[in-house]
Amino acid sequence: PISYSTTTTIIGTAQPAITTGFCYTYTLTGTDNVGNTASVSTIVKVDTTAPTAPTPTLSAATGNTFLSGTTAFINAQAGKSGGFTVTSAPTDGESGILKVNFPALTGFTSGGGDDTISPYTTTYAWSGAVGASGAQTVTATNNAALTSTATFTITPDVTSPVSGAVTVNGVAATGGG
Repeated sequence: PISYSTTTTIIGTAQPAITTGFCYTYTLTGTDNVGNTASVSTIVKVDTTAPTAPTPTLSAATGNTFLSGTTAFINAQAGKSGGFTVTSAPTDGESGILKVNFPALTGFTSGGGDDTISPYTTTYAWSGAVGASGAQTVTATNNAALTSTATFTITPDVTSPVSGAVTVNGVAATGGG
């Protein structure tokens, strides 16, 4: 076996000021005792800012689901079902978007998880009584592992309307027939 007992000394310059949105090339060059050299380089992209908020857009309501802005109203009771799609379009000018995470909704049969391909989307489906309710958080992660969040809301609506009136040609209906 060959035994090596050499000491390596690395001489360099002071660390430069690092600024977000820039790329830096670092090169390490070594020279042996007879003049042979070898170099390796790497590019470092600096990103210290989070991606834009992953503002969710709700669409494609099916069954017993009604959408209004960023709220999904669901008639979550036995014999009822439905679904909807959530799309998000965060951006990141420095390192780019790694993924968007959509929440798993309690009791839903599909939807949620990570999406790594733009447009970032998931389709939720539910059937019967489900436990999802309230604000649901969507998280965007950039390639520097920085995150931003936004929410949409699930609102169970299982209460029938309590009153109403029918008007025909400006005259209120007063009875059946």
